[in-house]
Amino acid sequence: MTPVDDQSPESTAHVDFDRLERDGLQEVRQFRERMARAANRHRRRRWLLPTSLLLNAIVLAALIAAAKGALFGARETPPVLFEGNVVQILSLSGEEVIWTHEFPARVSRAEIAPWGRRPREVVVSLYSESGRPGPVLDWDFRRNREVWRHEMSPEELIRYFPADLVRVGAVWCNEFAFADVDGDGEAEIAAAFHSEIYYPAGLRTLDRDGHVLGTYWHPGYFDEVLAADVDRDGDDEILAAGTNNAHHGATIVLLDAEHLSGCARDDSSNRMMTQEGPVDDGALARLVLPAWDREIMDAVGIERLHAHKMAWRGIDRQIQIEIGLESRSATALIRTDAELRPLEVIPHGGLLNTARIAREQGLLSVDATTQQFWDEWLAHAQRFGELATPAPSAPAS
Repeated sequence: MTPVDDQSPESTAHVDFDRLERDGLQEVRQFRERMARAANRHRRRRWLLPTSLLLNAIVLAALIAAAKGALFGARETPPVLFEGNVVQILSLSGEEVIWTHEFPARVSRAEIAPWGRRPREVVVSLYSESGRPGPVLDWDFRRNREVWRHEMSPEELIRYFPADLVRVGAVWCNEFAFADVDGDGEAEIAAAFHSEIYYPAGLRTLDRDGHVLGTYWHPGYFDEVLAADVDRDGDDEILAAGTNNAHHGATIVLLDAEHLSGCARDDSSNRMMTQEGPVDDGALARLVLPAWDREIMDAVGIERLHAHKMAWRGIDRQIQIEIGLESRSATALIRTDAELRPLEVIPHGGLLNTARIAREQGLLSVDATTQQFWDEWLAHAQRFGELATPAPSAPAS
């Protein structure tokens, strides 16, 4: 190749392409084409500069939005499995176990904690075992260490209920739910503790660090706890369903940030005496569905009515439950409004068939197969709490 004369700046800027081409060098044509393309790009760039800036701005905005979504948007929560004493956390695909831990007692519930930018903690509740209370605890599964635990002692229950109803060493957390009751974006924990089946319970609200925010005491255990924005104010309310021993009936309790503490008042004076004196009900609302006539309860084989399969129907602001004997049977469906006013009872076919057979056999003195019978029973439901208290009448002018 004939070298290019580059003794001066001008020589490098003005190359004699004709002379080089006459030398028959293929590289020169390629070089010439590259130079021409570069010149064309330079001319286009002068005209497209504002468009490029706009495109860069759009791309930058998209990247910022994606970053915000990653930091503050909805996060993906890995599945949790538990059986016996063992809790496992799976990968997001559910195909791989990424963490396993064996706890000292049987697990009643386990769920990934909703706080933090990415999942790193699992909240676990345990049954009592070997005389030890069953706690609710927060476990950091990335560092594999316990963050905090909370237990309810039998002595706490005895302050509110007769001692013969509390079995020492057998108080445990059987159910919990996450609820942002104060609307600060950090979920609290509503944990149901009880002592033996059908015995007294405490629905305790804890913050994310395990500190107690309130406790609602109840004469009968809660088997389900649910969080929902019932009044549509942006904060969660707490719903708990179970059984009420004072009425042998099913119950639902509604709590909010201002009504986390109290005690169900179901004795003859409608107040419960404790070692510390009278305790107000304290619930925002509480519904008790009383036991049926004794002959119907005997015919169905139920000692106490129990509320379970609770659901919040946000579209029509209704609460729906099944009543029966724990979760093993369902005899009727009940719907209430958002303030626990009963709206409807739908007896299941099995209940109606049992009532018909018992009637034919002379075991029932009433006809429990008609809708009128069940509507009259529902009319005897009792509401307690602040929402059930009549507003004071205006003074006469």
